[in-house]
Amino acid sequence: MVDSPAAPEWRNGYTQGTQNPPAGNGRVGSNPTSGTTCACEFSGPGAVEQAMRATPQRAVGLAAFLVAAATLAFPAAPAGADHRDFSGKVKGVSERGVTVENRHGDRRSFVRGKKTKVRGGPGSWEGLRPGDEVIVDWHLEDRPARARRVRVIGPPGRK
Repeated sequence: MVDSPAAPEWRNGYTQGTQNPPAGNGRVGSNPTSGTTCACEFSGPGAVEQAMRATPQRAVGLAAFLVAAATLAFPAAPAGADHRDFSGKVKGVSERGVTVENRHGDRRSFVRGKKTKVRGGPGSWEGLRPGDEVIVDWHLEDRPARARRVRVIGPPGRK
């Protein structure tokens, strides 16, 4: 009967190191695996100083966790994602609405609401004129688009 060796014979150190690494000392290199602590981490001379240096890092981690938990527990109020401003020149205006063309040539019509406010320029809806530069505040969910605020910013000769 032929005796077989307990471990295979390796042709070179590289093959042995990759396929069957020899038992090491349990260390993972110059940087320890994150989240691991050795029981002997804060032992020996200067252990108190080492522990005090590590405490701020743990406090920062705990603070980050608490902020994340609070963010999930208390969601923010919905942002004004549906709020829009449309700026351009007035192309047409009537008692019921206004049509504005922006610098890209896009036209948008807005109806006048009961609470529509006009600021700057004439200060009133009746004072709006074709050619006036305006910024119209409106909400995306409004159907048809309703002008909530109109701010007149020009033309330069008219204030």
